[in-house]
Amino acid sequence: TKLNYDETVQHAFDVAAKDTDRYVIIQDVDTDDYQQIPLYIMRGYAQIAKEVVQQLNDNSYNMPTHVVLQVGVGAFASSICAYFQNFFGASGKMPKIITLEPMKAAPMYATARCNEDELKSVGGDLDSMMAGLACGVLTKIGGYILNDFATAYVRAQDFISKDAIRILANPMGGDRKILSGESGGVGVGLMFHVMTKEKYRDFRKRMQLNQDSTVLVINTEGITDPVNW
Repeated sequence: TKLNYDETVQHAFDVAAKDTDRYVIIQDVDTDDYQQIPLYIMRGYAQIAKEVVQQLNDNSYNMPTHVVLQVGVGAFASSICAYFQNFFGASGKMPKIITLEPMKAAPMYATARCNEDELKSVGGDLDSMMAGLACGVLTKIGGYILNDFATAYVRAQDFISKDAIRILANPMGGDRKILSGESGGVGVGLMFHVMTKEKYRDFRKRMQLNQDSTVLVINTEGITDPVNW
């Protein structure tokens, strides 16, 4: 298709609406009259967070102080965020949530920057190597969750993703090699640059990122583009 992600989703909705006997939309982007299936999908995403907490407990690891979540339309990120808010919120140990989006496809960043109780969308050229995150419209349910509970909203250029892929594929010491796609492990690239570059010193301080931090990054895909990888 020559359409971008958001246009493709809308096209699918339009086609399905013309023949409801033949088509059923399975999509995590919600509308005013399409919310049940997106909620089911979000419950599935939340299971990831549940299993993370269980495995950390089982292995006596520290719980995360920070969680980096790639956004896209926001269903995945908001599901993880909501689970942690529900699990940790009452204890006051809620990890700081950092959302991450491509430079040109950052509706969550645009929403946070406006500092209003209204979700923003972005249009135009959404091109990014992080194709799985190249979305300009947020899911409404998820967008409001992230707007309420995330701590920081970050945009990243493609070289951040490239560095993440290289780091994960070339581990140090006894770490396991991880074959990650462009959208999946970009949080690793973000943390590498934030923690090693002097220009991010103020950000580190404000986010309390230091040697005592435990940062959770969830790799959501393997190699999706073998040639580019």
